[in-house]
Amino acid sequence: MGGLKARDHPQARVQLPAPLAQALTGILKLARQRRETVFLVGGTTRDLLLGRPPLDLDLMVDGDAVGLATALAASVPARLTSHRRFATAVVHLPGGWRIDLAAPRRESYGSHGALPVVTPATPEEDLARRDFTINAMAWQWGIHGPGRLLDPAGGQDDLQARSIRILHPASFQDDPTRAYRAVRLACRLRFSLERHTARALRRSVQQGGPRLLTPARRGREVRLLAMEKDWPRTVLRAARAGLLSDDHGGLVPPPPAACRRLQRGLASRPGRETLPVILACMAMDGKSAERGAGLGKLQIPGGMARRAEAILDAARGLRQRLKQLRHLPSPTQLAAWALDMDEDALLLAQACIPAGAQRLALARFRRRRQGISLHIDARDLLAAGGPRGPELRRRLTATLRQRLAGHLRGRAAELAFALSPGALGSQRQRVGEV
Repeated sequence: MGGLKARDHPQARVQLPAPLAQALTGILKLARQRRETVFLVGGTTRDLLLGRPPLDLDLMVDGDAVGLATALAASVPARLTSHRRFATAVVHLPGGWRIDLAAPRRESYGSHGALPVVTPATPEEDLARRDFTINAMAWQWGIHGPGRLLDPAGGQDDLQARSIRILHPASFQDDPTRAYRAVRLACRLRFSLERHTARALRRSVQQGGPRLLTPARRGREVRLLAMEKDWPRTVLRAARAGLLSDDHGGLVPPPPAACRRLQRGLASRPGRETLPVILACMAMDGKSAERGAGLGKLQIPGGMARRAEAILDAARGLRQRLKQLRHLPSPTQLAAWALDMDEDALLLAQACIPAGAQRLALARFRRRRQGISLHIDARDLLAAGGPRGPELRRRLTATLRQRLAGHLRGRAAELAFALSPGALGSQRQRVGEV
């Protein structure tokens, strides 16, 4: 399966998004002035040939890629990140669009899982060091559009066969992140892993390939799994492949039906951040007793890990309480257990409860909690002679629980309960229940 000859000019089955098309025109004009050749490579070429709009622009520059990127960033203007050591640069366009530029290079690995050592190469040699055949095509472009397509590994044949195939048997050992990438692509494109590729992935996992990655690199791969549009399919396939588990409990997502329920629940709330709750879902059935297990072993940046762990702990706690019940939870119990819970934790717990009747009870509670507020506030209690300070908040919280449990109706009943000794008594009762 050789590369296409220079006279062969395949056509893209879909156009580039307008911001990327405009940026590419600017790049090609600059490249012509600099006498450099530009190729579309990797996912950009793959998606264009499949008829899928690329999410970014991946370019190979037969010349000074960092210099070309610097010139582009100055002309747009755009934010530039460059890595001279690897002869790569990233141009961040307004609107979140991204352009990756790299010079052709060879990669060698001092040890399995290590970052590569980079040396200059020809475009053909660059394609030979890539991950999969469908990502190892380089499409030369000029001012007037596409030209020849370099396809030395038969990527077009594998696109037609809907198959993902590595370029050499040690691919996953050299770079274990490719195993995660294989799963993401297979689920996103609805492709299958070629027989030898599937066998090589299993062998890499059995030999501990994922554990060779640093926590930061593994955490990035886990986040990328969770960011896929069809994340339940992707996460569950990664789990079946052994890419989430390790000797410390790892990440163990709940059954497929639970993941799909959570996916539907998140889709009903557009505009809200979903990544922390999906990460929590990925660890829902893991070993919670071990410190540093699951999410704790991954270097997830910022407050995202803390947020995911808080969601996970709360959801697990509520699920455990509900598992211990031999009957449906009463409104009073749900109000005591879940009034102050984060909405994402409630949604995750609801999705992962096996008993359908309990899920419905919790769903009703969530709807009621969202739609109910007290008729009274702190000013009403103070005007009626109520106490100041933390006790006032405790009385209002206890009153809201009674309201959610259906025991109070109307402003007068709420005020009477909030001022009564029973308000603090219900708080003590709740502590005993928990």
